[in-house]
Amino acid sequence: WQSCFSKQMNRISSTFSSVPQEALEETVKKMSEARYVYYSGGRSGRIVAHYLKDNFSRMFGNCSFLDSEQILLWTSELQWMNEEDLLVVIGYPRYARHLLELMRYAREQGVQTVVMTDSYSSPFVKYADIVLICEYESSGFHNSPLPAMMLAECLISAAALQHSDELRERLEKIGKLQEDLDYLC
Repeated sequence: WQSCFSKQMNRISSTFSSVPQEALEETVKKMSEARYVYYSGGRSGRIVAHYLKDNFSRMFGNCSFLDSEQILLWTSELQWMNEEDLLVVIGYPRYARHLLELMRYAREQGVQTVVMTDSYSSPFVKYADIVLICEYESSGFHNSPLPAMMLAECLISAAALQHSDELRERLEKIGKLQEDLDYLC
């Protein structure tokens, strides 16, 4: 267990040492200022995309998750894409062709794009305005989402800190709604 833990901690550290701070700052800026943000990811990247969408939706309310397992539903979302929007894709080896096509289509619509991927030779890079390189190896057979999830956590925290005054009222409203709907214990 210790070996697995140590390797993952090293991969998280390696990810953070290789991503330029300017790229992270620009990503937070784009995610916070876009008219609308679309998040998508394949396999292990899917959970990272969903996590980003849930948290940015709570903060800004202007985003959706394009589920890589329900491609046919994308058409109702994609028709509204324009140059004021942002697409964030998380994709690793055994790259999903439909995510590459999504990025290509978004670029044709003038949409800004961010990709979290494994290397600058990833096929997603040619359609990305911002590239965030993340480690993805695991001790097992699967691609690990942990470095990308940690990067996502930092993007969420940075946006929350930068917009804390405006978010306070929104989060209070959400909390009140949850109480009113008897959601909380």
